[in-house]
Amino acid sequence: MQVKELAEKTLYYFTIISGGRTYDQQGSPYQVKTGKNISPSPGELSDQIQARVLQPDGKPATDIIVFMSIKDKDGEGSAENSAEQSILIWGTETAIVNFNAANSRTKDALKAFAYSLDVDMVQFRALGAAGCKADLSVCTEGKNLPPAYELTLTCSGGDDTCDDVRISNISSTSANISWVSCYPFVAEVRYGESQSLLNNECGI
Repeated sequence: MQVKELAEKTLYYFTIISGGRTYDQQGSPYQVKTGKNISPSPGELSDQIQARVLQPDGKPATDIIVFMSIKDKDGEGSAENSAEQSILIWGTETAIVNFNAANSRTKDALKAFAYSLDVDMVQFRALGAAGCKADLSVCTEGKNLPPAYELTLTCSGGDDTCDDVRISNISSTSANISWVSCYPFVAEVRYGESQSLLNNECGI
């Protein structure tokens, strides 16, 4: 779920209402801080990275959210991991998502993440209902990228709880809030700038 029209460089608190239940962090709201308005450098605008997600039987997956981040491997540019980008696979026959590495930010979302596809690592995670997930970490070796990196889901089953809450695509005015639930619920995110006053709502 994308929460929009947020203020730049501002700390927000939020809870999730799903299936009639309220989810938080052991009684305290989750937190996310927006970044500032930045632009990718011109030389990095074409760094497209694709991933394809398959069900355990090899068929294209659907109703899956895919995350991508970059991990520094050479000690140059930005350190550690970038903030996650995410794309939802919904009702498609190809199950392919296309990430632009040039949109990567540092974890605090205040700077563009400086990377080198010659040596740095790309990390994918796919999550879906019923305990379905897949992880893949690859060294891209420069521009020798395959048509799409493949991730195959494994499914362990699950219950109707809200699990694996993640924050991605943080910008100066928005953020994506995602979670995994076994059943399709009407859900909403309640958020605000005060822990005790979550007076804004964003629903699906």
